[in-house]
Amino acid sequence: MHMQWGNFGVAVKRLKKNIDRLRERIKDGATQIERSKLPGIIVLDTSFVLNPGNKRIWQPFDEAEFGCLYRQEIKRFIDKRHDDWQRWVRGKGVRGIIIIDSRIRLTPDGGWEHSGMTYSVPTVRFNQRRRREYDELWSALEGGIPHLVN
Repeated sequence: MHMQWGNFGVAVKRLKKNIDRLRERIKDGATQIERSKLPGIIVLDTSFVLNPGNKRIWQPFDEAEFGCLYRQEIKRFIDKRHDDWQRWVRGKGVRGIIIIDSRIRLTPDGGWEHSGMTYSVPTVRFNQRRRREYDELWSALEGGIPHLVN
């Protein structure tokens, strides 16, 4: 991807049903970014690890309630691990991690829907230039990602 200030790398990783591989997958992504010699982000698909049985959501929540509960679940997942992620990517050029998750759910009108959530997680703490790079990338991605959560 090319940004105003230069190229940007993206490492896409999927967590299958084993949360124990989270560290390995993020470190793999960070190494991939580091080898590219570009600043970058890791895109992490958590759909299987957060719903290992690929179970449908049978309770027909309205859109607002479903979105609120879904955001809370993703945020708990991130908050529990964010400090580890910071450590695992430090010095590798990773500016952030984008979480992508999806579920099949029953809608209030009785139909089935594929719903997804995308969550932005910056990994830059103290460097303002690197944070601006992340913010610029995230801003560019916002228009093209459905179910976006800031």
